[in-house]
Formats: sequence, C-alpha cells, structure tokens
Amino acid sequence: MSKVLSFCKLTLACIVAALTISSCEDFHENNGDFGGMWQLVEWRTIRPSTGELDSIAATQQDGIYYSVHQELIQFTQIPATSASVGGDYRDWTQFYHMHYAYFHRTSKTLTIYNVVDQNNTPKNISILAHVGVPTNGEFQIDHLSKKHMTLCYEGNILYFRKY
Repeated sequence: MSKVLSFCKLTLACIVAALTISSCEDFHENNGDFGGMWQLVEWRTIRPSTGELDSIAATQQDGIYYSVHQELIQFTQIPATSASVGGDYRDWTQFYHMHYAYFHRTSKTLTIYNVVDQNNTPKNISILAHVGVPTNGEFQIDHLSKKHMTLCYEGNILYFRKY
C-alpha cells in the first residue's frame, strides 16, 4: 500500500511540474517577443523642425525597466543611487518607483491604460512620464525583436534591450 501511495505522490508531483512548465511557456507565448523584462538603454528627443535626434533624456544608468507579463506592464525606476547605499537593502523601496498598467498591443502600436501604484491605488497616466510613457499612453512600435525594442511618440524615441 505504501508503494502505491508513493507512486501516486510521485505521479501527482510530475503532473504539477508539467502543468507549471507548460503554463510558463503559455505565459511567454501570449506576448511573443514583447514579453519579458526590458531595460531602457536610451531615450532621445527629436527636433520638431528638422526631425533630427536632439538631446538624451535618459540612459540605462537611469534604471528604467518595463516588465511585460500577461496583459500587465510593470514600470520600475531604480536609480543608480540605490546601489551605493553601503549594501544595506533592508529599506531599498525608498530608492525606486514602481507602477503597473494594462496594455493593448498591435503589431505597430502599444497603448497603456489603467495605471496603479504598488498599493493598487489608481493613478493618472502622467505619473509615468519620468519612465518615458506619453500622457495619452500611446506609443508607435518602430522595432520589436527578441533582443531589442524601439518605441516612439511625439518627438521621443525610446530604445530598449531585453534584460
């Protein structure tokens, strides 16, 4: 009887493991190349008069990340100063900003909406301006691959790498 019980436990464990693995695969497949964690490498502005690249608004040292999971994006900013706190990370939350939002994506557009903070308190989308999100929440997807993404809006270009 104990052998049968052990076999049943082992079988159940294998089934749970298989379902977990398959659910993770489905999780990433829902968003294709868009799914996963993206690090902002460079955020540039464009001169309206000439269309040429103008100034750099942010770089990877600004610690801006977009993390895409299912139908949510997590927007996080971890400034470089958080790494220089002397190794004491007990209160590291004081050094970063994190928000969540739903998104709708087509092959050429990305729309952000329903923004909340880490306490699930609704926020105006303008709170995401410091991480590169336009006030109307609408990006054009200029490039998307497994390793790189370029988003554009109203005189801004954001370059990301898969992190």
